Amino acid sequence: MTSLSPNFSDTGCMRFAALEKSVIDHPENPEALQGYFQQAVAADNIDHARGVLEQLQHRQPWNHHIRKMLIALSLEQQDHVAAMDAIETLVAFSTPGNDLIDSALSVRNLVGARIAKENAETGPSISLCMIVKNEQAMLGPCLNSIKTLVDELIVIDTGSSDRSADIARIFGARVYHFKWCDDFSAARNYSLEKANGDWILIQDADEIIAPQDHAALRRIIRRDPSNATAYTLQTRNYNNLVNTMDWRANDRSYPRQETGMGWFPTSKVRLFPRCEAIRFAFPVHELVEPSIRNAGWTIADCPIPVHHYGHINEAKNTRKAHYYFELGYAKLDQLGRDKSALRELAVQAGQLERWPEAIDLWNRFLTICPGYSEAYANIAGAYWQIGRYAQGVDFSRKAIQADPDLKEGHYNLAVNLLMKGGAQEAARILHAILRDNRHYLAASFMLGAALCIIGDIGASRSIFNNLSKELSSDVLNYALGDLAQKFIDSDLERYAVLLQKAVGPKQ
Repeated sequence: MTSLSPNFSDTGCMRFAALEKSVIDHPENPEALQGYFQQAVAADNIDHARGVLEQLQHRQPWNHHIRKMLIALSLEQQDHVAAMDAIETLVAFSTPGNDLIDSALSVRNLVGARIAKENAETGPSISLCMIVKNEQAMLGPCLNSIKTLVDELIVIDTGSSDRSADIARIFGARVYHFKWCDDFSAARNYSLEKANGDWILIQDADEIIAPQDHAALRRIIRRDPSNATAYTLQTRNYNNLVNTMDWRANDRSYPRQETGMGWFPTSKVRLFPRCEAIRFAFPVHELVEPSIRNAGWTIADCPIPVHHYGHINEAKNTRKAHYYFELGYAKLDQLGRDKSALRELAVQAGQLERWPEAIDLWNRFLTICPGYSEAYANIAGAYWQIGRYAQGVDFSRKAIQADPDLKEGHYNLAVNLLMKGGAQEAARILHAILRDNRHYLAASFMLGAALCIIGDIGASRSIFNNLSKELSSDVLNYALGDLAQKFIDSDLERYAVLLQKAVGPKQ
């Protein structure tokens, strides 16, 4: 290992030693780094300087000035592979301007793209297949996190107006352009046609697989000799919507990947052997499962999660969701009485706060799957949102009858009862929910409100104080204001006043 305090005996090296000490003491100083770089080149001491800067980079991985000097030293030695690796990290963890993107592309042209069969050292090769449009901000971190797992990157650009395609090329992706035709499956299938790996991994630009899980995923495909098994991966959709169905609070199991306050899970097949018979179906919410079943393959669960950040960018996600929602109706028209298509569209309607449509779609779903507890719970929640609390109570009870353990059914019963003036009963139900689900923040919030209304101000204040440690002040204040307005709209002004007393300044 290169020493950070070399013993220079040659008088001619004293200036180099002084510059090195300055860099070690002040690695954030770009002038010191630039002087050190110039002296290292002049004295033909590049190997030593690279060793010093690599150790400093390990200590300060966020320091872009060090990384830039490492890139420059690597290029001086014509070590384009090392330079490219450092450039990729710089692009991933900075906001690259056009100059950096252009320079990075020139180095990538010397290194070449990632080719599956060339990069696979042992075992089966993996091709990452991805479609993108205007994902410049997210694409760098995504590809940087996955590059050590996969052997080939296939990126299909469906009409970006930013430099998404160039960001992908920097990471060695083979980029193809696809004329958008309102059909996600067509774009996905085009990516499959371009892949050369033994296995296909499907991922989007706003998702990552944590580096700590890469080796485990490799082990899974190595021990599967059948080439007839596809794997379902669970997606952790990070968001701040604590009352989302099946929402879970972050538990620090992935401290570097977790964001927001928590996540809700979705699952679909993302990992499967490359085969011409396996292709996506449906123009929106595209799935590969139908062709897998038609091929007679096995579908197994993979324990490795995908971390999805699209729901954190709420403005962009809402625009995207409205677009998907309209395509979803087209999919439903195509498939008729299809329960999966109906469920997807009903969930989207709720996420977009299109409550009457959500109620209609869930009721249509119930004609196909009568007694489905999730549908009853979502209808109850939608009725609460539009102020029809008696219907909300009825559907909550149907949800509980269908699944007594469904916490959202009990929660919706409590909030609808609260809005009908039944604060005492609501508090009892919420207490019971929290005994088994202590991180259910929405239930804690509503219990705080119910307790203040029935006069237990001390317990109410304690709950809201604890919530203030979990939620940002903006989120908590918005939720309080929204609930107070619902009380007023329901002719429960007294409840709104009591809520203000519980969360306002102590007397």
